[in-house]
Amino acid sequence: MDERERIRKIYESGLVRDLALQDPHYREELEKLGIDTCCGGGMLLGETAREIGISLEMLLSRLHREPAQSAGIPGGMEKASNALLIDYVLEIYHTTLREQLPNLELLFQRVMLAHGEHAAELSALQEHFLALKDELLSHIDSEETLVFPALRRNEPVPDAKTVIKQLEQEHAFTRTRLRQMRIATSSYRIPGYASASLEILYQGLANLDAGLHDHIYLENNILFPRGAALTAKTRNAAPGGSAAAE
Repeated sequence: MDERERIRKIYESGLVRDLALQDPHYREELEKLGIDTCCGGGMLLGETAREIGISLEMLLSRLHREPAQSAGIPGGMEKASNALLIDYVLEIYHTTLREQLPNLELLFQRVMLAHGEHAAELSALQEHFLALKDELLSHIDSEETLVFPALRRNEPVPDAKTVIKQLEQEHAFTRTRLRQMRIATSSYRIPGYASASLEILYQGLANLDAGLHDHIYLENNILFPRGAALTAKTRNAAPGGSAAAE
């Protein structure tokens, strides 16, 4: 059994400590993700991870990244094919977001019930999150419909200039929402009055923030420029340099 399959089995039915004890690097990464390997070592790994929005794919990515690399993106991704990059984005980010965002929304509801005395400050944070959630779900649908199919086939993106500009603007809106959430939480610093649910919520928001940072980096700096380049290449190759590919 290879290492990835071993981790997959632990995620599905093992304990946090089963993974943490295998390698000091694994324990370090679990702690960075907000998974308590000390007092929480006896908890089911998959259940604990999912509660704070960590999918199996995200966990595998974090555990197998190069130690010297600070971002959660494997080395060499800039050389990967379009199909491989798109599969990576779908598996690590889009699938995770579709699980993560509804879970965080439910956590917000529990937190608001438990911390009514802090409703004003928590309501502002919840408002930022709900706006971000709706924007993100619409955004990833657009990417999967308007950009990814053509790029996967190494073909120009229809109306590429307009579509990519719009998606990049939406990325900027996402960064603004995240900045608002960091300000509202003092960079996800857990307040002294926090219940267990609020602690889990803050860690989940921090994980969301970190994942989106890498997600946007890959698309803005690798995928979208490739889409623009494919479109330009097709336009220049057309008779008379036709702009039809735009």
